[in-house]
Amino acid sequence: MTVIDRTKIEKKAKAVVELPENIPDGIVFDVDTILADLFEKADLETTGIAAELLGIWARSDDRASVEQLFCLMTDCDFEDYLDLCIANRNLPLHPPPAIDVRVALGFLCPPFLLPLAPTFPSPLTPYFIIFT
Repeated sequence: MTVIDRTKIEKKAKAVVELPENIPDGIVFDVDTILADLFEKADLETTGIAAELLGIWARSDDRASVEQLFCLMTDCDFEDYLDLCIANRNLPLHPPPAIDVRVALGFLCPPFLLPLAPTFPSPLTPYFIIFT
């Protein structure tokens, strides 16, 4: 980004900071609401977004500001986030459901369900319904 682009962005940022002070009475304008709307539209569960965020932090000359911004946006301390990631690294993202309902319809049931006969199930072994 060039110096001219940086100056242009700085001027816009200053203007946005001053907006709430220069809004006439009776006009509703909230820069926080606009930011919240942008977060709602963002796909924050995109694979790789955490790696991208950590890359920005790693490349930053001012890591403390990146950490402060992270905390402001997530209400979570950056180091606490890292600890949570490390503590949960071996947990499945979506654990399997705790309900074990096995429904069989004649011969259409997969062979891993409990067969009627005490023999090794084959694809043609009939099954019955088990609710546990």
